[in-house]
Amino acid sequence: MTAPALLIARHSARFVLREKIVGLLTGLFIVLVLLSAWLGWEATATVNRIYLDTAAFLQGAGQPVPSNPVLEISPLSLMRNMVVYVALIGALAAIVIGNQLVTIDRKGGVVPLIASRPLTSGAYATGKMAALLGLVLVLTGVAAVLAAGTLAMLPQS
Repeated sequence: MTAPALLIARHSARFVLREKIVGLLTGLFIVLVLLSAWLGWEATATVNRIYLDTAAFLQGAGQPVPSNPVLEISPLSLMRNMVVYVALIGALAAIVIGNQLVTIDRKGGVVPLIASRPLTSGAYATGKMAALLGLVLVLTGVAAVLAAGTLAMLPQS
């Protein structure tokens, strides 16, 4: 990436991060990632409670008790709902961030100024796309850290 494209990417990302809507979407994304972890844990704990009640009933009736289905699934299944939230809110966040990257320059009247500089449209577009990619990667990294942290903190069913 050229130096002008890198400069545009850095400044674009800085200005987008100042926007309230981006902060709101990021907060919503974080809350939904945490909520998805809790929902996955709660669903697994409910299945486990049902199994324990059924096992006690079957033992009391002298029937054979099947194995616990919770023990047969991966602990990663707690995060099964996160895929939906990452796809929906992540895509929405990428659209909003991409829109803000262009809107900020148009609102500020920067586009004619940039056009008067010795800068190619390819460098400008590359800088904007690099800013979008960097911001979405940061958002994905935050989701990954939160998912790993909540997975480590949730009790085993």
